[in-house]
Amino acid sequence: GIRWKNLSVAMKKKSKKQQQHSDRVLLLHPSTHHVENGSICGILGPSGAGKSTLLAALSSTTLKSSRLQVSGAVWMDEEVTGSEESGRSKSSKAGDKAMDKAHLSTRNGEVAFLHQSDAFFSMLT
Repeated sequence: GIRWKNLSVAMKKKSKKQQQHSDRVLLLHPSTHHVENGSICGILGPSGAGKSTLLAALSSTTLKSSRLQVSGAVWMDEEVTGSEESGRSKSSKAGDKAMDKAHLSTRNGEVAFLHQSDAFFSMLT
């Protein structure tokens, strides 16, 4: 399964006067949840509720920006190697450990999802 703890996304606002970052706007309020292996999880909500932002934060595909801040922890309930967890035992479960921050890799196929709107041209498909 996949777990996340206090996962949130914030964007720093720019001050018009000083052109510096001041306050932050929460794009995704902190959330904690667990989805069991083999289960199906639906994410429902109105437009602008943060569904896509949650999926992007879970899969580490948020846009890279100096103004965007993703915080919290995301991990899989499976064995992790010692190098991934600062030399901790290979036989431990990731969900049983205290972790400051861990991101899953979309390149290794650990996380995948379909976007709401595809990016294909209808005339080419």
